[in-house]
Amino acid sequence: AMDAVRSRLWTKRPHLDRTALKFSFEVRVHSLVLKPTVACDSISVLWTRGSKAAHTAEVAVHDGRADLNERLVLLCTLFRDDKRGTFDRKLCSFTIVQRSGIKLGRASVDLSRWASVQAAGEGEAEDVDILRGGITVGVLRLSISSRWLKEYKRAAKGGQHDTSSLGSGSLGDTGLSEEESESESHPLDGVDEGDESPASAASTPLRPRPRASSTEESGPTPVAAR
Repeated sequence: AMDAVRSRLWTKRPHLDRTALKFSFEVRVHSLVLKPTVACDSISVLWTRGSKAAHTAEVAVHDGRADLNERLVLLCTLFRDDKRGTFDRKLCSFTIVQRSGIKLGRASVDLSRWASVQAAGEGEAEDVDILRGGITVGVLRLSISSRWLKEYKRAAKGGQHDTSSLGSGSLGDTGLSEEESESESHPLDGVDEGDESPASAASTPLRPRPRASSTEESGPTPVAAR
């Protein structure tokens, strides 16, 4: 009986026994290496999470490789299980976009892997497969880190919406609230939009790689919140 009550409460309150914590996630987009069968002259990387989005500048592709070396920042709310001390899954998408607007492919990554209330530096560079129709079309190299915004206070209703982002560009608010974004239904990440296989619901595995040789990298460029 108690399990049935908890089940009904969970349906009405999906974050029962959870604490909402606001984080600033920073992604260093290092590079993209395309498969030899993929022809493209320039690309940009679009990072989306629920109602928030940011994108890199467009860069040229030379011999199947694009070097971006750009930082993007988004604010996200994560829910921590008060009993286990772990965070619920928080998926985000990285989409490779051509100059024409055509999407080459995308990947899904679980941001909760990097969520921590302890101060941490930039994460190790890792590789994530960019997929289209379940086929790998390229490999995106990323570094991800997070910072807990302990003093963050949600803006009062009617005030500034917390969809601000940093990077070369921002798409602003996609029209979904933080709660709505948790249950949004859209084509699953990491696969082609026409692929509805169960495997598409999982985040794309990241593969650790040695850090790249030190090169001069651009810092984050502020973008005004929409």
